[in-house]
Amino acid sequence: MSYRKFNIAKPRQETLKNGEQKTFWDNVGTLTLFLRQDNTENGILELHSFDQDIKLNVFPMKEKSANQNTQNQPAGNDFQIPANEEVSVGW
Repeated sequence: MSYRKFNIAKPRQETLKNGEQKTFWDNVGTLTLFLRQDNTENGILELHSFDQDIKLNVFPMKEKSANQNTQNQPAGNDFQIPANEEVSVGW
């Protein structure tokens, strides 16, 4: 089973002593995606907070059949994270 790890970060703007604005990235968690031998992909999302760490499982969305009501439903599997690309979440 192969896997890929991603940092989950939020941006923070700081003004340096010389007046320059700089963006710092605060790590708020990690995402680990696993590719199984049957080519299914699952993952673990770990979010860090001040009082506890939250660990969540991540699974691909299943396609809805054509006869089910799909109004206001996400398309599912439209978003894929490219390999070796940093992922950040804005808060």
